[in-house]
Amino acid sequence: MGLNAVVFKNVRDLEVRYGAGRFEVDELTGEAIQKLNASAVIPRDAYFAMKRRIGNSAEIASLREMSSKVLVVEGSLILDRILCSGSHSGDSITANEFPQIRKEINWIKAQNCGIELNSFIESMESLLDAAEVARNPIVFV
Repeated sequence: MGLNAVVFKNVRDLEVRYGAGRFEVDELTGEAIQKLNASAVIPRDAYFAMKRRIGNSAEIASLREMSSKVLVVEGSLILDRILCSGSHSGDSITANEFPQIRKEINWIKAQNCGIELNSFIESMESLLDAAEVARNPIVFV
């Protein structure tokens, strides 16, 4: 068990490849869901713009501890919404929260906090970039 994050491809990109009208969209996550009457077989990975493993419960606790030494501000999204638990499946980070997360990432990067946090930061930056391109939230699964 642990924490994974995904960004779903924008439905328009899937429609270009597999045909218009084949999908419904979950408004909360941006996930395209193939309609029951659609006959195309679409590989599961085709639905993802980006997938990243954040870590198991122990790794999340360690990342939270390290990050909390740098992110001493009240209301940190990284601490309160991402590293809050090793398994908060179903939560999402929306586009209006991306600027604050990038700001917090920059605070962490400025502190040269070590390889464990660097890996987390790289994953978060990849997820943010993919989410901005796909115009979908980051979803924890």
